[in-house]
Amino acid sequence: MFGLRFLLLFATWCAFSGLFDPFHLTLGALSSAWVAALSNQIALSQPGMSRPRGQVSLALGLIGYIAWLLVQVLKANIDVIKLSFAPRAQKVLSPVVVEFRTDLADDFSRFLLAHSITLTPGTVTIRVDGDRFIVHALTEEMGADVPGEMERRLLSLFGGKEVLEEEAEEKND
Repeated sequence: MFGLRFLLLFATWCAFSGLFDPFHLTLGALSSAWVAALSNQIALSQPGMSRPRGQVSLALGLIGYIAWLLVQVLKANIDVIKLSFAPRAQKVLSPVVVEFRTDLADDFSRFLLAHSITLTPGTVTIRVDGDRFIVHALTEEMGADVPGEMERRLLSLFGGKEVLEEEAEEKND
């Protein structure tokens, strides 16, 4: 994960700095390496942050999830545009607030779920309290899809509460 963090940080640094002489590239590489190492230690020290998958498969899984999410955002954009131009939009809209509990085990996976829901047009995560989510949706159909496939995909990447329970049992043995 260090390598992936370093590459993302360094690419961001290059994009924002616009300075490509050896001195500035060296400073950017050193600062990116330092932040990647520091964030790696922080991430690994969090309780419940162990993953049921290896780092490479997790990185590839996240790339796949992001690609899938972009397709879902595009589909939701089309749905919201159709709602916007509907002749009787007030009759088509049926706002709903959905409350659910997630099986995602740690804060990072819950963070991804909350932001994935909010990034999808037509839905907004209003509140997250531990494993309890409150989401607003423009229509009942949009609300019925929450959390749905997003949560299933994140559970396959990060594991759920059962992973934390298994780790706790291993520590007690």
